[in-house]
Amino acid sequence: MLIDTHAHLNFPEYNQPGDDLPDTPDGKSWRAGTIARCLSYPMQVINIGVDYESSQEVIALAEKYPGSFFASVGLHPDDGFAKDFNIEQFSALIATHRQAVVAIGECGLDFYRWSELGSDFGKVYQKQTEIFRQQIALAREFNLPLIIHARASKDSDKPSAYSEIIKILQAENYQAGVAHCFAGTVAEAKQFLDLGFYLGFTGIITFPKGDNVREIAQMCPRDRMLIETDAPFLAPQAYRGKRNEPVYVEEVAKKIAELRSWSLGEVIELTAQNANKLFNLS
Repeated sequence: MLIDTHAHLNFPEYNQPGDDLPDTPDGKSWRAGTIARCLSYPMQVINIGVDYESSQEVIALAEKYPGSFFASVGLHPDDGFAKDFNIEQFSALIATHRQAVVAIGECGLDFYRWSELGSDFGKVYQKQTEIFRQQIALAREFNLPLIIHARASKDSDKPSAYSEIIKILQAENYQAGVAHCFAGTVAEAKQFLDLGFYLGFTGIITFPKGDNVREIAQMCPRDRMLIETDAPFLAPQAYRGKRNEPVYVEEVAKKIAELRSWSLGEVIELTAQNANKLFNLS
């Protein structure tokens, strides 16, 4: 079974109909059509919260479609500068909906827009690292894996988000999770693997400029690979310019199969096994 380990079907990009994909006959929102395609494949999808409100939304989706959709709850590092992370609030949310929640995140560090978040990089760094550590504590409380988000600054003098995350994970001794949409270096990939983490591959692997991701996919152990869409973002090359959706994760699997000289069925099976092992979906 195909498993998309990272999507955002609650995002507003799915609120309105469009003309790039057939909608459901009843004319409901694009979300209804996208969900219908997921259910008809069949496949499983982990939808990711980026703040408290969106975490509630992905839980609602998971509870409406149990066994097909699952939820991860957390505070995205970009959102974290404007919002506080209330660990007690998130803890109560998970405890109330424990069957739906399979991970914490997406969480981590994002330095790309630091100047928009605050005039002082040091303050942005401190706030993001504090919230990240709180989410690690939440993951430890419920014995859940982390879904890690990392994005580098546009400024070469700023620290690497991946390297800083690795340092924090090492210091916290937390060894369960996935580096979502991995686009770091081979060395950073090996450090995540050494920590026991999985690597998540998205449509970037199909992009003309995705050579570094393809290189990492070729060296990644078969039992540490996950496939994801980050829908509605990062549509694979065959669908560039269109809103991404979970069924397109098959394009990621096809590219991995090509790179590793495996069959498509083999990639789908092994990534499903990996997802089940990490997130305990079955």
